[in-house]
Amino acid sequence: MNITFIFFSILFFLMGFFYSRKNHFKIFLFVILVFPFTTFNTKFHVNFQIPIFLFFLIGGLLKNKYKNQGFDKLDLLILSSFFVFIAYSFLTIPLYINHEIINIIKDIKFILFGFILYLFVIINKKIVSASLTDIDFILKWNFIISTVFFILMYSFEIHLIFNEDAYYKINEIRYINYSTYFIPIYSIFILSNQIKIKKINWLYIVIPLLISGNRTIIILLIFISAIILLRRLSVKKLTILFSTTISLFLFLFIVVNNASASSPIYRIKKLLSFEYLETAINTRLQPFYLALNSFEPHNYFFGKGLGFTYFIPWFHYRKDLDNYNIYLDSLIPTLFGKYGIFLILPLFIFFLYLKKFSDYKSFIFYFLFLILLGLTNSFLYQNYFILILFLMFYLKSALFNIKN
Repeated sequence: MNITFIFFSILFFLMGFFYSRKNHFKIFLFVILVFPFTTFNTKFHVNFQIPIFLFFLIGGLLKNKYKNQGFDKLDLLILSSFFVFIAYSFLTIPLYINHEIINIIKDIKFILFGFILYLFVIINKKIVSASLTDIDFILKWNFIISTVFFILMYSFEIHLIFNEDAYYKINEIRYINYSTYFIPIYSIFILSNQIKIKKINWLYIVIPLLISGNRTIIILLIFISAIILLRRLSVKKLTILFSTTISLFLFLFIVVNNASASSPIYRIKKLLSFEYLETAINTRLQPFYLALNSFEPHNYFFGKGLGFTYFIPWFHYRKDLDNYNIYLDSLIPTLFGKYGIFLILPLFIFFLYLKKFSDYKSFIFYFLFLILLGLTNSFLYQNYFILILFLMFYLKSALFNIKN
């Protein structure tokens, strides 16, 4: 186990246990969102499928005195769905009895970790110290640290010191940390709740997304933002917005079209090629097609069971990766292979979690963003998923604090 992982796990547990003390929450958010916990040093912040931030939630649970809790209809639905999932998992044991235990854990960890977050939320009700001012501070420092690290990666390839995976040697240089996934959530939150932020904050939002090279997030955020804005604009403002958007797209087209092959923006340039898109879609779904060839009639109803893995042909060049992976790039095919038509069960639990942790106005836009993200990203399996649910709850608490 990595010493860095042990240190931050203990630190976060203590912060969670004493989080009611002044600034503990702010320090926790600063560390997890600003520090360079990236894709190329995963062993520093995730071990045995457990991310370091989970220890903050566990600490927050253990320090509380468990008084009688009141439950509303949504709570009862979450609890009922959780126990239904346990019953389903028990009844389908014959399907996955021979699957590796670590893969079974990977399949159910979003539900288990989400339930830990749920307990944290119903016990604490809201985060009294939650503040959007703290988020402004974190965005600023994330912009600074991200930019510096990206320059170091681009100029000196420091990421290869931490990880010799061939993937990082042959692909575009990209800087991705936990803030990469928080930024679109925060952006949707402020737009849907019509919260005004400093203009400089938009720079802190845009630059980290661009250097992440995450095409899906960038495109979806633009799409969702447009929907939110269009719903409340007059004809005059719509005309101005349309003109501005056309100008912005022309500018972005020029920037993207002239991007070098080593630039993270080059990934967006590829989307301008229909041939690339066709090849990319077929390639992403190839492991799913291979899995369907082994399906028996009952697998279409119940899937292959928890822990079922997909053969990924292109993993052969990455020496530290097993060619059999627990998930695909796309969420629905991933779940269908394991649950069959009963994939509705984990999706319903995801829906309930999202409903519980998000504020009223942002919920539908969060949902749309994540569902569309699922076309190219099995986000339920990613380490950042529970963290962004937690951050949704933080933003919800900050909004409540503003109103009161």
